[in-house]
Amino acid sequence: MHPDVFKGTQKEYHWWERLRYGFFDEDDPEVSVDIEGGTPFEDYIELITGREIYDLEDELDSRGSSLRIFGDFSPSYLWDPHNWYVLDGNQGCQEPRVVVGQHIHHVFPDAKILLTFRHPTPRLYSRFVSRIPRTPSLRGSSPEDFHDYVVDGIEKYKACFREWSIRHCAYNVSVYRESVVRLVEGMYPVFMADWLRIWPKEQMFIMRYEDYGGHERERVSEVYEFLGLAKLNDQDMDAVAAHVVVNSGSDEYHRYGLMLDKTRKVLDDFYQPFIDKFARLLHDRRFLWKDTIH
Repeated sequence: MHPDVFKGTQKEYHWWERLRYGFFDEDDPEVSVDIEGGTPFEDYIELITGREIYDLEDELDSRGSSLRIFGDFSPSYLWDPHNWYVLDGNQGCQEPRVVVGQHIHHVFPDAKILLTFRHPTPRLYSRFVSRIPRTPSLRGSSPEDFHDYVVDGIEKYKACFREWSIRHCAYNVSVYRESVVRLVEGMYPVFMADWLRIWPKEQMFIMRYEDYGGHERERVSEVYEFLGLAKLNDQDMDAVAAHVVVNSGSDEYHRYGLMLDKTRKVLDDFYQPFIDKFARLLHDRRFLWKDTIH
């Protein structure tokens, strides 16, 4: 909603880890790509700028640059295990030597990275509930089904941990596909460690999801400052803070039910080592989530 930000054409583009290699089915995001095809970089640029970039020709001709910015909001760039093996530099590897962040850095070394993390336990249930309507095999699922999926998935990852490194298992496509719930998405320190080896931390804005709701104006102002965007007047900022809420999850929770306490306990125990390591990695105790109720 900031006037100096390109609107783009959608939210998630998935170009860096999927679309540039071939077909991507929005109804089945986990489908493999055809590495013989691919979306050209020029087409990707048109998508993320919404073709508004062509309106800047005079400014670019006279100054050589523009203060306007564009963004790509694809969370899977951080963690997606599906196609790392086709990234240049990973041929023949058991786990990635090169991750998506390195390819992005190669093209856009001055990019700024915005990251929002939620406590992994409620995040996982939110993810599961959001998948039910669009995943035929999950339709009719209940909180009890979710519990069974969680227990089964944790067993599969623990079996992998006994044979391989945690990082290897986090990037293991087979374990990911065999686990109905996406446990790997909450293994934050594994993937953040990779990205922090590539990106200076000063180019990252890292926020807790729990610190956003009820404080939208403050958080958005911080993001604008981080991105070097001009401050908005009070009226415009009020409009941004009051922007329509989407994907709140309240309707889905009412329809499918809340996560069971026993499931929460199992997940908290599984994720605690990852949470502890994540807080140490970021040197920020807020990411222990001791002050939140989930």
